[in-house]
Amino acid sequence: NFDKVYSCEINALYYQAACNLIFNKTRESIKYPGLIENPPEMGEMIIANEDSSSFIKSIASKLDDECMFFLDAHWYEHCPLLDELEMIAQQELRPALIAIHDFKTNHPTQLGYDSYNAQDFTLEWILPFVEKIYKNDWTYEYNEPDMASGALRGIIYIKKHEAYKV
Repeated sequence: NFDKVYSCEINALYYQAACNLIFNKTRESIKYPGLIENPPEMGEMIIANEDSSSFIKSIASKLDDECMFFLDAHWYEHCPLLDELEMIAQQELRPALIAIHDFKTNHPTQLGYDSYNAQDFTLEWILPFVEKIYKNDWTYEYNEPDMASGALRGIIYIKKHEAYKV
């Protein structure tokens, strides 16, 4: 669906499993290198076994204001979400869309969301970082419960005004 895809995974086992899925391999004995760039017949792609905020910094020069971020790296001791948003701001990126998974929505039929150190994933929590990225030129919406499948998790879509309709 995209001309360019850049993805990272900090956990080495999950990184290897993701590479197996990407390359349609079922044998887990394949050992992929920690950085894969432009694999044959897959277009422009970078896959790295790296933490997400460092990865954002390393690929920033390849991105433009039409890029999209899907942030979902928050299952370990340290939740990197604020670091990721700060890195996007520091690199002066203004992505067309930032989607954050496991987010608390305001729907009566509540979708699942994450919480770290008693801090729910809410717009109020990330607002200072969103303002750094977009200034006053942004809007947001949540996924609808009927759009969710599987674990039924909330997603927030933060976008520039006049950007894509989600």
